[in-house]
Amino acid sequence: MSWRIYGYAEYGIYLLSKFQDVQFDYSKQKELFIQSLKQYITDKVSVDFDIDDKVKFKNKLFELVNKLDKGIDNYSLSCLNFETTYY
Repeated sequence: MSWRIYGYAEYGIYLLSKFQDVQFDYSKQKELFIQSLKQYITDKVSVDFDIDDKVKFKNKLFELVNKLDKGIDNYSLSCLNFETTYY
């Protein structure tokens, strides 16, 4: 799947250029996506016995999710679009 990401990104750019004028509010979808990521992290970290400091590890992952949240600025190239389309 990792090699396909390049193709998906190129296709996303194509779609963005083709439908630039189409706008809709995706903020609720983005919010739910970020919440689901944080819940997934919380669930996985809580059952992983190989992590020494679970709180520190979870907080570090949450920082990455917060960076991702700030980086999502349109729906066409967003992770939530990728995740709902290909997973």
